[in-house]
Amino acid sequence: MFFKSQETKDIAKAYEFYDEANKLLDTVVGSKSVDFLHSMVDIGEVYLYQRNYEQALAFLNFVKNEIVKYYGESSIYKNRVNSALIEVHSETQVNKGDYNFQLSLENLRNAISLYGENSIFCLGYYMSIVSAYSTKGNFKEAENILIKMMRILEKEGELKNGNQYFFLASVLNGVICYHTQKYDQAHLLFTSTLKRQLEYVGFEKDHPFLEQTYYHMAMMFKQLGNLNSSLIMWKNVLATGKRKYGENSFLLASNYKQIGTCEIGLNKLDEAIFNLEKAKAL
Repeated sequence: MFFKSQETKDIAKAYEFYDEANKLLDTVVGSKSVDFLHSMVDIGEVYLYQRNYEQALAFLNFVKNEIVKYYGESSIYKNRVNSALIEVHSETQVNKGDYNFQLSLENLRNAISLYGENSIFCLGYYMSIVSAYSTKGNFKEAENILIKMMRILEKEGELKNGNQYFFLASVLNGVICYHTQKYDQAHLLFTSTLKRQLEYVGFEKDHPFLEQTYYHMAMMFKQLGNLNSSLIMWKNVLATGKRKYGENSFLLASNYKQIGTCEIGLNKLDEAIFNLEKAKAL
């Protein structure tokens, strides 16, 4: 609770409780137990949130070595600590593309070894490697992985169920398309995904589930210079944000700013001033 909740966030207290839990686990199940080792990953994440990156890396690498010692080099249990290491590297920005690519690839190999290449249980690991490829600017490789994910979902009969990996893969495919200037293909992917998402949420246009699709469409239209369409999408992003975070959350400030910027470009100056002042106030 002290670690996760914004209202009660207290990293020092969280560390104390994790430390106590860790000692109990050591007594009950022993230091070789997966539960014990994964609880040590929680402590490593506390160091991360304290921005004690050097300590976090040392701690997590120690845990990873222990898992390899007891469970083997290709153990799926490594994936939990690798994911934590990816977070640390992402925060420090030090060679994060190379480190995170190798860690994501290791996780995917472990998952494939356990579940098989075309298993639905590998989708999260495929998604991680998509992120790593995108960070390195290897958009073609990322696109190929996303297509593979769609085929797995189709084979499992999940497309008709509105599987969230399908929606995520489709949106990210659209993002890659507009980054590589395939705007018609990106527009088609976004609009078809949004249509299916709207059906999935019962046509609640302000449902938070739609936020990322609206966001990426807003960014694409802005990049194309279509400020009217971008403005509509930013207003949709704002509506989902209000429902998700409340009317006066500081997290809405960037949405008001984007709306105001579009309105400046459309010469709607009174509206722009109103929205920029709202962003400033939040």
